[in-house]
Formats: sequence, structure tokens, C-alpha cells
Amino acid sequence: MRLILILEHVTITCNQLITHVVAPMRGKENPQSDLFSQSVFDSLLPPDHFVRRLRELLDWKALAGELRDCYRGKGRPSVPPEVMLRIMVAQYVFDLSDRKVEQQMTMNIAIKFFVGLELDACGVDHSTISRFRGRVGAERFARLFNRIVAAARDAGIIADRLHAIDARAVKANAATWRRRDDSDDDDGSGGFVKFDPSPPGNPDPDAAWGRKNKHNSFLGYKHHMSVDAESGMITSSVVTPGNEHDGVVMAAVLDDAAGAVVADKAYDLPRNHVLLERKKIENRIIRKRGGNGNRNSGRYVVERTNAIVKRWCGGGRARYWGLEKVGIQMLLASIAANLKRWLSLTVPALCPTG
Repeated sequence: MRLILILEHVTITCNQLITHVVAPMRGKENPQSDLFSQSVFDSLLPPDHFVRRLRELLDWKALAGELRDCYRGKGRPSVPPEVMLRIMVAQYVFDLSDRKVEQQMTMNIAIKFFVGLELDACGVDHSTISRFRGRVGAERFARLFNRIVAAARDAGIIADRLHAIDARAVKANAATWRRRDDSDDDDGSGGFVKFDPSPPGNPDPDAAWGRKNKHNSFLGYKHHMSVDAESGMITSSVVTPGNEHDGVVMAAVLDDAAGAVVADKAYDLPRNHVLLERKKIENRIIRKRGGNGNRNSGRYVVERTNAIVKRWCGGGRARYWGLEKVGIQMLLASIAANLKRWLSLTVPALCPTG
């Protein structure tokens, strides 16, 4: 009985500790930096610098309001959520890992200013960044993404006359080849053999084998997106396992605000034509058998945006394991691509590559 009581006490204590770690008290951001830091930032970062424009683009305090239920009313104050959100944005705008963004917050004046740290402050620890991302979760990041899209609409950036829908492959953060052993038959592939469709010991069970074409397969996920054809802004982002058919996901990725939708032949399914007709959205899906006309117009925009997300915004390969975490990664990559595109449309010379 005494042992049971001790174990119950330890369990309660551990649960309290976990609760404290998962839900700290919300910290408050100091709106003014010290005079020395401010003078250095003013001398090194001109008024039209990219990070200054990026910080002024959004109401970070209002965005942080979406995260109020992630914090408790008492305890040790956390890093302010406004700061953590800007860290998330900086991480994907500049395509940095958790450890790299921690390092850059310490050494890079521009990123230090954008995040909101004093000149002599060290970067926020990478483990804090990881815990924050997990505490916020996919649903809240989706709400943040939607708020930024709504702000772009209010600013007249997104026209919604034509949306282009497409998907791209995202390779999983897992090996797909292993060294040959004596039990393997000689198939002429040298010293390595490909894993079975469900590789034993695969650290990412949510990833699945998919195909880019008849001769090129991949283990991972698909990132489906809807892009406004005039602005190039992403209006919807959905992640599925790699074996999901593109056309089946159209209902999830479709933005009801679109006046017309263009997509490739993979979306030429009866259910999608019925869906667009029911929602009174002009149907420009490319048909598998003739009758295309000018339906292909505007599809290049989603191809270009896919390339930007993949190459410049941290959306190329899965950084994490699991559908939810990869979904968060693609939401953050989409937010970064949208903010860079927004700035490039308003002040083209300021936007970095992508």
C-alpha cells in the first residue's frame, strides 16, 4: 500500500510538471527596446529594410491572440507569443532549422531585430521553439494561416477571380534504402536495396509510398495547395500521405471564395465537377479527353508557387515525423511564401529571392 501511494504521488507530481511545461504563463513583450540596441538597429537597418517591412506588415499582437488558450494564468512567464510567432516566420522565411534559427537570433542583427530581442540577448533555445510548435498544434497554425490570408484579402492583394490547384511530393524524413545483406537476392542494384512499401523500423509510420509518374516513386507526403492566380498567394494548404490521389483531395483544398478554378487532369473526376457546380464556381479543370480550350491558363502560377515553397521557404523535404507535424511545416512554409510574395507585390525591390 505504501508503494502504491508513493507511485501515485510521483505520478501526480510528474503530471503537474508536464502541465507546467506544456502550458506556461504567457509572457508579455516589451514594446520598447533599450536605447543602445535601438540606436544600433537604426544605424544598421535602414527604414526600408526587408525585416522592418516584414515586421510592420502584420499585427503580431492580434495574431498572438489566437494562442491565448495555450497559456495558464500563473507560473513562470514564457517567451512572449508575439516573439515566438516571429521566430516561426523567420525560420521559414530564411529556411532555417531550429538550431540554425537559434544561432542566427544571436549573431544576425536583422533577425534579432525582427524577432524582437535586445542586442545583447542570446537566441531562444531550439528546444523552446520545438515545444512551442507542438503546443500550438496544427489547428491553431491553420487559424493563423487563415487570418493572414484574410488580411491579404482586406488589403486587396488577393483577387479571388481564379484559383489554381495542384499538389507536389514531399519526401519523408526517413531512409528508403538499406545496405544489402546475404538474404537479399541479386537484382543488380549494387550494395543497396530499396525498402518494402512498409519498411520495418520506419520512424514515420504516417508516410506512404506515392508516385510522381510511372517511373518515379517516393516515400512521404503530398502538399496540396490552392493559389490565387493574380497574386500568387496561397489561400489553402492541405497535407496528406503520399499515396493519396490528387483529385480526391480537391474538396479539402478548394477555397470557396474562388470565382473560377483551374487544375490538371488528375482532378478530372465526376465528384469534382459536381462540387464546383454546386458551389457555383467556374470549372476550368483540364479534361482527360478533349474540350480543354483555354482551361490551362493560370496553372503556371501554382507551379511557380510550389517551387518557391520547396526551394526557398523550408517546404522541400519533411523535417519532422508524422502527418500533423509535417502539416505544420507546410503551413509555416506557406505563410512564409505568402508574406514574401505580399512584400514583393507592394515593394518588389525589398523581397529576397523567392
